[in-house]
Amino acid sequence: MSLEPRARWLCMLLVTPLLAGGPARAASTTEADRILSAVMRQDRPAFEGQRQYRLVRQTAAMEARMHVAWKDERNYRVTIQDPPKLSDVRVWLDDNRAHVHFPMENLFFRNDNPAGASEVGATVLGQVTQDGAALVRNYDLRVLDEAERERRAMPGEVAGEPCDILEATPAGQSGNDTWSRPAHRFWVARGSGHIMREERSWGSGLAPFFLSWYDAWAPRRTPVIGVPVPRDVNRVELAAASRDNSFRTFRSAAEAEKAIGEPVAVPRDLPAGFRLVGIQCPTFYRSRLILQSYTDGLNWLYVQYRGKPNLWVTLVAGAQAVRLVDKFQELAFQAPYNYYGAEKGEQIVFVYGDLPPDELKRVTDSLPLPSKGRS
Repeated sequence: MSLEPRARWLCMLLVTPLLAGGPARAASTTEADRILSAVMRQDRPAFEGQRQYRLVRQTAAMEARMHVAWKDERNYRVTIQDPPKLSDVRVWLDDNRAHVHFPMENLFFRNDNPAGASEVGATVLGQVTQDGAALVRNYDLRVLDEAERERRAMPGEVAGEPCDILEATPAGQSGNDTWSRPAHRFWVARGSGHIMREERSWGSGLAPFFLSWYDAWAPRRTPVIGVPVPRDVNRVELAAASRDNSFRTFRSAAEAEKAIGEPVAVPRDLPAGFRLVGIQCPTFYRSRLILQSYTDGLNWLYVQYRGKPNLWVTLVAGAQAVRLVDKFQELAFQAPYNYYGAEKGEQIVFVYGDLPPDELKRVTDSLPLPSKGRS
């Protein structure tokens, strides 16, 4: 989970009552501030745990299980155990540098750039905020009291840890049957400040479409983060200076354009409340991909585009590329997002996130790339 600097967060807590709009809201957010402050503590204990995951897509329910070893938000490892197609895929952060090992493909991506892994943090570990001011501005926060938890038969403990329950609902929509963005409900451990369980839903009367929780959790003084990879593994070293395989992160389109020497297309029509977090420009076998991350303080929007595969890339990557595409598709389908894809000129566009499909289409249509029809 990538977080804002603590000093900025503490300042946000001080101004929360003003941003929230009046004394009534200020009084009701005091308990939420306490819980959010606990989540942001720098001294949260290291741990290891087993995390369960359940996602419902229309009538299909997908389940996953993974092992988590966590030292801090810049150093952790997630190993997928189920489903079988993804078994033993491992992602870990080493001083905020994300590495990925695909054992079945005998492939290891090693990233020398401190770019974090926001999607892993948001989908696996749970995430409260990357932008505290936006969270307060765009969502109504409240803590469920004991009477409400009992009335709604909500567990007060997760993996043996007593928890507070924090809800974030799209601002001004708490009484609506359906919401414009997913609401999140977090079970936050009172002792450690870790997020032990998360639920997401699209409306007050709707069952959660996504659940993620620990069924085993224990503090560990020195959890093992990095993992050995086979000596004969196919390595893809991602370094900023490499022409073939690189990974660079930028704070703005202008900064990215200056570095890579070509225009970067950004959407002209962003959903209300969303702002740019960063632009990643990874290159694989000299084929560049642009990935833009946006947040409204809680939910996420990702805009990705790349050139169509050329013959040279196909010959270099071969069957390995085909297997990886299948693996990436499986990973994407397991993530709790909606998706929209299109072809625009010589580019393939893929937009996904915590938004209804019609909004994803609108974002895609506003991306200033030449268009030759959609898929």
